[in-house]
Amino acid sequence: MTTIELIKESLKIEDIYREPRPAEVAAWTAFMRLDDVTVGDLVVFVDIYGNYILDSPQGKELGMSQLKAAI
Repeated sequence: MTTIELIKESLKIEDIYREPRPAEVAAWTAFMRLDDVTVGDLVVFVDIYGNYILDSPQGKELGMSQLKAAI
């Protein structure tokens, strides 16, 4: 699969049916090149899609200020 096909498949899983945006392709490419993934890397990556990381099973959003303090 190509990068675009992989991203489109990922978007479909989230019920999003459109072409990947350039920022999403760039973020995905950069993320896949990482040797090690940190929480900060994940936060930056999911933010491209307008999402956030949850800090507990109860679903409390981990805000950027909390994340920066934790890193």
